[in-house]
Amino acid sequence: MTQTWPHMGAVLTGGTSSRMGRAKQDLRLREGLTMGETVARALGEVCSSVVSVGTLPLADLPRIEDRRAGQGPLAGIEALLESNLDNQYLICPNDIPRVTPDLLRLLIEETSNDATIFARDDVAEVQSLPIRIAASTLPVVQAALDDGVRAVHRFLEEIDVRVVRLTNQMGRRLFNVNTPPDYEQVSDD
Repeated sequence: MTQTWPHMGAVLTGGTSSRMGRAKQDLRLREGLTMGETVARALGEVCSSVVSVGTLPLADLPRIEDRRAGQGPLAGIEALLESNLDNQYLICPNDIPRVTPDLLRLLIEETSNDATIFARDDVAEVQSLPIRIAASTLPVVQAALDDGVRAVHRFLEEIDVRVVRLTNQMGRRLFNVNTPPDYEQVSDD
C-alpha cells in the first residue's frame, strides 16, 4: 500500500466554464461520478485531506472561497495559500478527469523547490496545473495578482520550479475538458 502524503490536496472550482456553457465540475462521467468528484477522488488517494477552492461547491468537500473573483486559477491558489491550512499543497483543476493517483504522486517527491509541475514530451510548454506548491510562495502569488498577472505559467517564472517530464502517453492523462466535444471524448472512455 502506498503511503498517504501528509499534506492537503485541493480541487480548483472557480472557473466560469464559458466554452462549456455549464459548470464543468458537475458533468457526469460514465462511472456516475462528476468530473470534480473524479479529480477529488484521485487527490484523496494521495493526500491526507482534500478541499475545494473557488466559487462553486464540490460534493461534501470543505470549500475555500476565492478572495479575488474572476481572476482565474492564480486567485484560487492565493486563497488556498492564505488559508494557512498546510505548508504544502497539491492542486488540480476540476477538468482533468483522466488524472490518476499514480500520476499525481510524481509531483510530491520531497524537494526543496517552491513548486513541482509537469512537462509533456509532445507539448512545448509546461503544464502549470496540476501543481505541488509551497505556502511560502504566497507573497509572490499576491504580487503577481496585484500586477495583473492571472496566468499560473507566468507566475511560475518567478519561483523555483521542479519539472517532471511525462511521456506522451502519460501526458494524455492530463487532458483538459473545455468544450462539449472534449466532454464527449472523456465520457466515452
